[in-house]
Amino acid sequence: MRIGPISRHPAEAAPCRADADCGHPACAHRSTTPAVLSGGAHSLAVVDNWAQRPVGWSFGDVVGVAVSADDEVFVFTRGARPVLVFDREGRFLRWWGDTYFTMPHGIAVAPDGSVCCADIADHTVKRFSPSGELLQLLGAPFENSPKLGGAPFNRPTHFSVAPSGDYYITDGYGNANVHVFSPEGAHRFSWGSPGSDPGQFRAPHSIVFDGDGRLAVCDRGNDRVQFFDLEGTFLEEWTGLHQPNDLVFAPDGRVIICEFEHRLGVWSAEGALLQRWGDDGEGLGAGQFISPHGLAIDSQGSLYVGDVTDIYRGIDRGSRNLQKLVPVAPEGEG
Repeated sequence: MRIGPISRHPAEAAPCRADADCGHPACAHRSTTPAVLSGGAHSLAVVDNWAQRPVGWSFGDVVGVAVSADDEVFVFTRGARPVLVFDREGRFLRWWGDTYFTMPHGIAVAPDGSVCCADIADHTVKRFSPSGELLQLLGAPFENSPKLGGAPFNRPTHFSVAPSGDYYITDGYGNANVHVFSPEGAHRFSWGSPGSDPGQFRAPHSIVFDGDGRLAVCDRGNDRVQFFDLEGTFLEEWTGLHQPNDLVFAPDGRVIICEFEHRLGVWSAEGALLQRWGDDGEGLGAGQFISPHGLAIDSQGSLYVGDVTDIYRGIDRGSRNLQKLVPVAPEGEG
C-alpha cells in the first residue's frame, strides 16, 4: 500500500537505501551534533546515525523495538535480517531470525530476558532466547482462526509477558481481542470484541505493562489507549490520539506514545498531554517521522523509535528508520 507523495527534506531529495557512511548525498549532510526536539522539561536530543550497521545493510521498515534489562536493543525489521541487536551506544552485536518470520510486527523482551515476537502473516507468536534460539511457538503457522471470531490467532500484533509469567497477546488485525496464555502455552482466557465501547477494540496494536498491576492496549482503530487490570477489567481510556501504535512507561511515571501519522507525545501518569511533536507534518529530517510504529526505552530513559516508511511511502530512510532520542537535562542541571 502506497499513499500520496511526500515533501522531502531538501538535502534528502534522493532517499538513502544504504548505510549512513556509504557516501550517498542523502547521508553526507548528517551531523553528529544532536538535533533537539524542544519541549521544556521533556526535550529530547536526536542521536543521528546511532545504529552502527555493517556497511550496506538496510533496516527496511522497523516495525518494533525492544530493550533488555542490560540495554541490548532488539530491532525488529522487515528487511533481510529480521532481528538486529545493538548495545546502548549503537554498536552492532548480532542478528538472527531469517528463517522464522513472514511479516514481522511487534516485539518485547520478557522479564526472563526472552524475546517475544508477533507475525501478522503466519498468525503466530514466538518466544526466543536473546541469541535467537526458538524457545516456544504459539499458533499453527499459516492456519488462522476465523476473522473477528474471537479465537486465537488472526494476524496477532504484539506479544508481552506479565510479571507473573503469563503471556498477553493482542490479536490484532484480523481479530479484536487480547488473549492470555500460561507460560506453558495453555490458553487461559480472552477478552474483547469489535467495537468502540470500553473493552472493545478496532485493531488492538500493542500491549504494555506499567509495573503496577495494569496494562495498556493501543486501540489504534479507535484512536485511544485503554487500560485494564490483569484479568481484563476495564479501568480507563485516554483519547485525543490519532491511531496510537505503541507506548512505553518511563520510570518517572510519564507515558510516551507514538502515533501512526508522524507524532510522538509525552503524557502524564494521569493522562494529560504534556508535549507532542509532529503536528506540523511528516518529514525525513533528524527527529521527524513518517509512521512511528515501534517504541522502546532503556535504563537511562533514552527512547528508540522505529519508523515504517517503505510500505506507506516507498522510502527507505536508511539509519533514520530507527532513531534514538536522549533526554535533555533542564537548563542549569547536568
